[in-house]
Amino acid sequence: NLDISQNQIKGNVPAWLWCLPGFAYVDFSLNSFTCFYGPADVFQINEIYLLDISSNAFKNPFPLLPKSITFLSASDNQFSGEIPTTICQLDSLETLVLSNNNFSGSIPRCFEKFNTTLTVLHLQNNSLFGKFPEESVSVALISLDVGRNQLSGELPKSLINCTHLEFLNVEDNKFNDTFPFWLRLLPGLQILILRSNEFHGPIHYPGVFLSFPRLRIFDISKNLFSGALPLDYFSGWNAMSSDVYIADNKYMFKRNTFSSFNIASKGLEMILAGISFSIYKTVDISGNRFEGEIPKSISLLKGLIVLSMSNNAFIGHIPPSLSNLTNLESIDLS
Repeated sequence: NLDISQNQIKGNVPAWLWCLPGFAYVDFSLNSFTCFYGPADVFQINEIYLLDISSNAFKNPFPLLPKSITFLSASDNQFSGEIPTTICQLDSLETLVLSNNNFSGSIPRCFEKFNTTLTVLHLQNNSLFGKFPEESVSVALISLDVGRNQLSGELPKSLINCTHLEFLNVEDNKFNDTFPFWLRLLPGLQILILRSNEFHGPIHYPGVFLSFPRLRIFDISKNLFSGALPLDYFSGWNAMSSDVYIADNKYMFKRNTFSSFNIASKGLEMILAGISFSIYKTVDISGNRFEGEIPKSISLLKGLIVLSMSNNAFIGHIPPSLSNLTNLESIDLS
């Protein structure tokens, strides 16, 4: 194991380093490295399983990696161009984090190779565009973050096969689709963020009971959703109905350190990251075209910390039962 993270080391990573035998876990994160010195395949000398080069100043070319690698984090660097298809030659990749770079182009279709291995795919805050290919969705996904790109078209319906999916963030893109009712079939979904896209239409259909038993964060703000919500709309949202925090997955904290997203609270936008994912409970449906009365079932969500329903066309009275939400820190009905 080699861990030299969180220092002030800069310059090139020397080629002789990889000639040392037996490397398995390498962590260079939070330094100021700019490139790897030596041939492009310098990593392939060792059977490295974990490589963390995040939060540096690495630029192209993107290194060729050993096929043994299972964990790769290269976020917060200066890589550019298309995501290299050489990543698709890796046989055992489980975690791929390329957030906060300058990648452009489309999401590689070759991700289908990782159909049964890739559990974490985070491509947040790049310049990726085009449609999200159906075949780029691994059925093993637990955490998917493609927020803050320029992706368009419909949300890939192949996500319905991701029965272990817990985290889904597609905020700040150009997705143009109706509400993905089929997401209710994912039993473990905890965080759903569709914020700032072009989703449209109703989020309720007669005869379709939308129950998210483990959902903690529901943010569909700044879209074009419309229509009225039935009085029992929030029935069956069990995780938000409890003010007791229960850890659903012992790995949830670590996965969530890879990503962040914006929420609106108390009139301000702030970044939610890290452990906050698992203890925060929020419903944000602001900035849409909803109408009718506020569903009384919102008062069932006793664990709510933030509730935002602003910039819609709701009418009638504010439900007195909102006084049941004793954990509420921020409410916006403006």
